[in-house]
Amino acid sequence: MKQEADPKQLKDKIRSKMEIQISQSKPVNVKQKTLVTCTVCYEIVEQNDIIEFDGASHDICNSCFVEYLTTQINNNKVLSNE
Repeated sequence: MKQEADPKQLKDKIRSKMEIQISQSKPVNVKQKTLVTCTVCYEIVEQNDIIEFDGASHDICNSCFVEYLTTQINNNKVLSNE
């Protein structure tokens, strides 16, 4: 005949195992994302999606900058190096 486990003992055993696992776990370094508003499209984007040139941030997202460059090229506003 199978003996039923005492709920209190079972609860204490689980708690003990959890405490051991927690004490042995390594701390997790959670890096918070910095959010910035693009000054062109006003979308909120992560800081790493903002254009940086010569060490300065310009608060323009990559998508807007690509669109700007495409428009400049299509309108022949880009000088040739020749």
